[in-house]
Amino acid sequence: MQSAAGIREDLFLNSIPDSKQNSYFQDMKDTVETILIFDIGKTNKKYYLFDQNLDILAQDQIIIREVEDDDGDPADNIEEIEEWIKEVIMRTLARPDYRVLGINFSTYGASFVHLNEAGQRTGHLYNYTKHFPYNLFESFSDKYDQDGTRVITSGSPGVGMINSGFQLYWLKYHRPEFYRHIHYSLHFPQYLSYLLTGIPVSDYTSLGCHTALWNYHQHDYEPWVRAEKIDKKLASITSTSHSINCNLHGVPVKVGVGIHDSSAALLPYLSGLHDPFILISTGTWSVSLNPFSEENLNTHDIANGCLYYMQTDGKPVIAQRLFLGYEYEKQVENLAEKYHKKISKIKRIKYSPKKDKKIKKSKTRYFRFKHLGEDESILPNDEFQWGLKKTYHQMMAELVDIQVRALESIIKNTRVKQIIVDGGFVKNDVFLKMLVSRLPGLPVYASKAPAGSALGAAIALMPAWWSQKSLKKNYKLKRIYC
Repeated sequence: MQSAAGIREDLFLNSIPDSKQNSYFQDMKDTVETILIFDIGKTNKKYYLFDQNLDILAQDQIIIREVEDDDGDPADNIEEIEEWIKEVIMRTLARPDYRVLGINFSTYGASFVHLNEAGQRTGHLYNYTKHFPYNLFESFSDKYDQDGTRVITSGSPGVGMINSGFQLYWLKYHRPEFYRHIHYSLHFPQYLSYLLTGIPVSDYTSLGCHTALWNYHQHDYEPWVRAEKIDKKLASITSTSHSINCNLHGVPVKVGVGIHDSSAALLPYLSGLHDPFILISTGTWSVSLNPFSEENLNTHDIANGCLYYMQTDGKPVIAQRLFLGYEYEKQVENLAEKYHKKISKIKRIKYSPKKDKKIKKSKTRYFRFKHLGEDESILPNDEFQWGLKKTYHQMMAELVDIQVRALESIIKNTRVKQIIVDGGFVKNDVFLKMLVSRLPGLPVYASKAPAGSALGAAIALMPAWWSQKSLKKNYKLKRIYC
């Protein structure tokens, strides 16, 4: 395998002009100590530069168009992502006013990047929405899941590319020649770390995020993983808080091993709050996370869509994942077309207690949410004779009801003291206040954190920079009343 030094040399050769290298440490008292965090989502790729108070000094984002994989399916353009990361790091290291002490990565999960024996990336970054052949599912079940307990022990409902372990199973049987030449398969956050360190590792948060790889009862790989020798393709497991000292073109930098974004979003709250809470991390996916339950998932929980994520120390987090943000965007697009209004205007509609009261009294469903598996509605073709605000409130009420059911399924016997909402829906007045109205006696707080997952990756890298004071300052938790 190519050495770590070789990887760094290839990536950062001539990255900082000689003149700036000499000036980098000339006047350290005038430089600000910082950490650089990359937060890679399916749509937006972002970076943040934090100071020691975890204030944002610089940030930017980019949208990179998808490419096609070898089947013609959409896939993230890993080459352009690498080039963008390389350019941001080079530019930031070259600034004489900042001293970059560390770099870390937060990315979406359920995705592998593969390395050949030379340590070079090979193949595609397959999309987790890619079709998984049913005959392969049947053959797997016949071998390893005849009693149907796998989903309980792994906390990973569904069999498909969303379970990243099955991406490797699929490659083994549908791309056998390619699979034979894989030396390591790294989850996406760990691959980006590897770009800088040349050291392949696995971490708990990526292994435990609905991958079907990890057995939460035995605290080890699932038996099928070892039976298929897929564990041989996985790098050794290290703590998410582990970091590797690197020298990037003359600049000493501590590089984190990367973290799964949902686990990253949870970390600041676990580090700053004492009372039990549930976090609803919203975006394209709405992920409800309960890190305080000590109960194992059962068949009923799995049937209701519950799953496991993992904390940085390997402890399970009971969760519910909904494609809520995506469904919301599609519904708003439909409303914009129907009512001839701008999407931005629809999203700014304010909560009406009167309209909500009438909706709760009727208890009638009108909308069809195909991306949430809710296919039935009482009106064909969603034809409403109402005004926009009433229609929007009805649509939001039905989405919030689904969200509340998801919350109820993971509270279990936990004495939850508060619900925290962060991400995209904190700007949605109707969503927040409807949530409050349906959770009487349970405080709901909106987090104003501008960079939740990125802050989590920052804390994993520099835990000493975080405190309860940091939580209050950076997150500005605001209780919502309706």
